[in-house]
Amino acid sequence: TVAALIIIWTAIVLTHMKFREKKAAEGTVASLKFKSLWYPFSNYICLAFMAALVVVMYQIPDMDLAVYFIPITIICMYIIFKLSHQKG
Repeated sequence: TVAALIIIWTAIVLTHMKFREKKAAEGTVASLKFKSLWYPFSNYICLAFMAALVVVMYQIPDMDLAVYFIPITIICMYIIFKLSHQKG
């Protein structure tokens, strides 16, 4: 469960950063109704926290297996996404 939460929150943070980059490129950042507090530093703090959680999880004997499954899960999700979005 913790590994899934780390994957989800990391995806949220990275998506938010890409969203803000796109809005900045379009010049429409000022039109956003909700301003993220301390952007982009808050995103980097969150990513650092997620990395710290992975390190702590690796130190706990029964949770180190979950750390090994994080990249496997991400790769599987990527493959499933690519297969489900094939043209033709």
